[in-house]
Amino acid sequence: MWLNGEKIHAENVYRACMPDQAKVDLKLKAGKNQLLIKICQGTGEFAYYFAATAPTVKAITWLFEDVSTKVGLGPTGLGSTGKGDTLTVADINHDGRPDFLYGAGTGLVALFGDWRLTMMVMVLPALLVFWVRRSVPESPLFLIRKGRRDEAAKVIDDLVAATGAEPRAYSLPEAQEAPRLSAGSAWTQLRLLWQYDWKITTAAWSLFFSILLVYYLSLTWMPRILIGAGFEEYKAFLTTASMAAVGLLGVVLAALLVERVGRKWILAITGPLSALTLVIVAFVVDIPTAAVFWLLVFGFVVQVAIPVLYAYVSELYPTELRGSGFGWASTFSRLGAGFGPLVFAAFLWPELGLATSFALAGGLVLLSVLWMAFFAPETKQRHLK
Repeated sequence: MWLNGEKIHAENVYRACMPDQAKVDLKLKAGKNQLLIKICQGTGEFAYYFAATAPTVKAITWLFEDVSTKVGLGPTGLGSTGKGDTLTVADINHDGRPDFLYGAGTGLVALFGDWRLTMMVMVLPALLVFWVRRSVPESPLFLIRKGRRDEAAKVIDDLVAATGAEPRAYSLPEAQEAPRLSAGSAWTQLRLLWQYDWKITTAAWSLFFSILLVYYLSLTWMPRILIGAGFEEYKAFLTTASMAAVGLLGVVLAALLVERVGRKWILAITGPLSALTLVIVAFVVDIPTAAVFWLLVFGFVVQVAIPVLYAYVSELYPTELRGSGFGWASTFSRLGAGFGPLVFAAFLWPELGLATSFALAGGLVLLSVLWMAFFAPETKQRHLK
């Protein structure tokens, strides 16, 4: 018996034709499926029985197999310094393919049987923001609005001293009432941004939209792409996780290069290059070693681009528009990050194929960096307004 060209069952027996002599679970794909049955006839009348029934829920009789060491975790791997960093595998739904359970943090699921505790542990790093906040000074303009002018002056003096700049005389502006949050104030912000320089705002919005679109396309669908190419589920998961992890090296390189090379050059190179690596992944996805290599290259390159993008866009605007300029560009990028993967999976990927779909996203990045090259300034070592 063959399903979609793959041999799934064979019996070399001599017996009379009777119903339910063999049962086979069929794993069907979306759309049409081809089932081919070959029967060798001996004596008597030619006959066979065939019936398709709905799958039944089977009792849970599985146990997880600990494969932590095999995938580089465990006592001698990545999890050697943290308790509970394990990966266990079992075929839970009896489809012949492994399902995985990854234990991070302190392995609270295994100890207490409650996934909520593990989720809480995963959220704990977000609380670091309160510790980081202690070393971030308050906005001088905010302090002036609150009548705390001495504190505002101290913040400015401390920043000057920290940068090693030569102190010089300055005067604090008069307090201005902050606009209240409303639909009208949001529209005013947008109007001011586009009136300031529509070419710069176009560059900021298009860069944010296109680069983060490429990033979230890969982050959202890469596990499914790899599984479809024949990767086992836990390997697809680990490959995608490694793609994100290697990005830490990209962030370090971005910090080292941003003041030496400049914002525009880095974005002009790493933006299109990140999309190009995804196109290469689409062509070599059936070759596991090549696919993993180019995914790691993508994770590295795109994480050089993203932090430089954040720094560059905020520097394109004067002080009174810097926060709203960055915020609206980031907001616009959410359209790409949110709807882009849906359009990709529903229309582009099925109709055009993986490589062409990634190439189209790369085309948007290329158009964005070309616009930036002609219509947006370089901000390296530039005095901000």
